Amino acid sequence: MSFAIQIISGSEVLQKCTSDSFLKAVINIAQTGLTLNPFLKYAYLVPRKNQACLEPSYIGLAKLLTDTGSVTSIEVQIIHQGDEVEINIGAENPIIKHTPHWMLDNEKGEILGLYSKATLPDGSNHYEFMSRKDVEEIRERSEAWKAFQQRRSKALLGTLILVKCAARPL
Repeated sequence: MSFAIQIISGSEVLQKCTSDSFLKAVINIAQTGLTLNPFLKYAYLVPRKNQACLEPSYIGLAKLLTDTGSVTSIEVQIIHQGDEVEINIGAENPIIKHTPHWMLDNEKGEILGLYSKATLPDGSNHYEFMSRKDVEEIRERSEAWKAFQQRRSKALLGTLILVKCAARPL
């Protein structure tokens, strides 16, 4: 509750939201097991049309997936121009090689796509791939995107985790 009060008091936009929406958002935080602790970065309060809404981050979504036992671990990666990537979608382990640009002493280029690897409770792995275009199409339909514009690559990871959440029961 104290993190919510601190966040609201520091944001003129959130202060314009209804008190009922704050109550609902705080209840949602408690029910999901997430926190607004800015150090942990699990979730944020996002204003939408004078309503304070709980918005889990990609870190919070990954926590929900692992806490519920839907997956034992999850990792997400961004593919930049300048990375060396070899993918075989049909293989059991489709990520053959991913060497980031900085290990190759290449410049960090545009984001080309993303992928995730989730280890399921039975030990098998599930992979998800998305092009930048696919992510941006989802983003264009999302009101939450406005809140993430300054943290673009983190928001892209969040979109991939959201797709993963939709594919796995919580």
